[in-house]
Amino acid sequence: IESGYKARELRLINQCRIFHQVFFVSDIATADGLQIDNIYRGQTQHQDRVSQWKWPSQGLPGAEAWRVWKRALQHLEIQGKLRVPQGAWIAVTHQQWLWCMDPQTADIFHSTEGSTKVYHPIHRARERRGHFYDMSTAVEIEEQLSTPMVAVTPLCTQMDGDIFQILRSAEPMFVEELHSEPDEESNPIPIDRLLEKAPWFFRRLIGLAVIPAPETIGAMAAYITDGTLLSCSDGSHDPEIGKGSHGWLFSDSEGKILWSGSGPIDCHPDLLTSYRSELGGILT
Repeated sequence: IESGYKARELRLINQCRIFHQVFFVSDIATADGLQIDNIYRGQTQHQDRVSQWKWPSQGLPGAEAWRVWKRALQHLEIQGKLRVPQGAWIAVTHQQWLWCMDPQTADIFHSTEGSTKVYHPIHRARERRGHFYDMSTAVEIEEQLSTPMVAVTPLCTQMDGDIFQILRSAEPMFVEELHSEPDEESNPIPIDRLLEKAPWFFRRLIGLAVIPAPETIGAMAAYITDGTLLSCSDGSHDPEIGKGSHGWLFSDSEGKILWSGSGPIDCHPDLLTSYRSELGGILT
């Protein structure tokens, strides 16, 4: 919007974004956070970074949409690098990175459906920088990966078709613990458990909200069924300090507040606006 794109162009950009199933700049960045992964520029979905979120159905966008999308990505870059480099991981990502590295051994792991392959670093006498790996020497393993891993983006080299290098994140990725899903109809999940299972990003948005009493939760459920539950949110932005926040609440039809809370808006100070703060409140 700030770059001057019209409504129709924004819709075309959104088609490509949904097709690639990305939400943050970090979703399209290479593992080192310094540049855009070239796969996201094109019409092929990334097979080694899979989103765990549920997305709207989106077919392959047309040629015009891809032209606008590529032009929009250029606003994020300067001389082939991201204008705002991505830092260390601060939360669980919704993308499952299928390439990762053990920072202690420099071994590379590639997980596919039902199997994991490991690549050991090889020594190249003429090269002093970085690690190199041979695609033809992969060994399949059965054990689960337990060591904290760093994210990896493989890079093909021109020197040998089977030899590749990698870009890696500076810090280990956050790994979200997997839980078995209970039968929600016979055993409803308490709201505090739902919040615990929510992605870190949403938990931070919600803020330090006090869980209402069970009878209040029951009343809210009834109001939702009746179509009478009211909600309101707003956001604020202080350009002097580069910070934003939002507030939200639920009430009954007579205005009695049933649940309320507030939270921060995380964003680079140069990109933060009151519009983003308001959207954060709506999303919460």
